[in-house]
Amino acid sequence: MKGGETLMGFDFGMARIGVATGTPAGGCATPLATLKAVNGEPQWDVLNSLVNERSPHAFVVGYPPVIEDGMRTALEHFVDELGKRYEREVVLCDEAYSSAEARARIRELRSQGLRGRSEKEHIDKIAAAIILEDYLAQENA
Repeated sequence: MKGGETLMGFDFGMARIGVATGTPAGGCATPLATLKAVNGEPQWDVLNSLVNERSPHAFVVGYPPVIEDGMRTALEHFVDELGKRYEREVVLCDEAYSSAEARARIRELRSQGLRGRSEKEHIDKIAAAIILEDYLAQENA
């Protein structure tokens, strides 16, 4: 991928889906939003707005190394639907420990005096950024 192309990363969950954006040139990702989901089905109208606003070249979706069948089915449906709706490449990236790392980042920010919204409001979008950063690091290696 070219350095200036925007990518959109996702931390998929049955109740919430974290969204982040980044570019290969920067190697960093920015948490964007946490979408509510019902059985893994996101708020497509909100996602449509994010995709139209950011115009990503491709999507990176976190895929856990161990996954239950029901979650696997919902995740695979989400991945297929992303590709069909937006006609873009969807890449899977190992998401092992992304949520744990996101929690650690939040704790670090709080130890530096950051106050505000609850951890649950941030964890998924930060995990999405971590997934995307991991992918970018692999691509830039």
